[in-house]
Amino acid sequence: MTQFVRFNVDNLDRFESLQQVFTDIQTIKNLDLESTADDLSIDVDYDLDRLQDLMHSDVRANFIWPTTDELESHKLNKNQPLAIASPGSLSGKRWSLVRILDLIDSCEYSFDRCDLVNPQTGEMHVDTWGYPYGGLNALIALIEGFGFEVIGVDECGIYEKFGEHPLQ
Repeated sequence: MTQFVRFNVDNLDRFESLQQVFTDIQTIKNLDLESTADDLSIDVDYDLDRLQDLMHSDVRANFIWPTTDELESHKLNKNQPLAIASPGSLSGKRWSLVRILDLIDSCEYSFDRCDLVNPQTGEMHVDTWGYPYGGLNALIALIEGFGFEVIGVDECGIYEKFGEHPLQ
């Protein structure tokens, strides 16, 4: 089932940069689907330097970039359960890109597409493998890191505008 995050696009250069980062993440993340299908364990790391190079300097400043010594402290503890918050409940926070990528890896979905649905609105789509799949908050954090305002999410076939959610 397809889930998506809808957001305002006010800068096409930043949007194109987000699309490039999405494509890079997609290349690695979608290996999870192949490994699940083949019952193999594929462990490929993201190229943080490349992802950083794909971002404009003003976008890079919106993320926390851990040093090599800090890297492990930014990753999820795989031995602890992961609490899944309502979409947007963590909105507006500044996130470590390493943490966002780790959250994406923990989710049971593949990246589908990131495109404009009209000149001022973008959508980032994922195809879920089951439920619960891990939620959309990692995508929201990535989108907000690029300076875009998230305006709603579609989970389980129900579109919900932000501001209408009880936690908003």
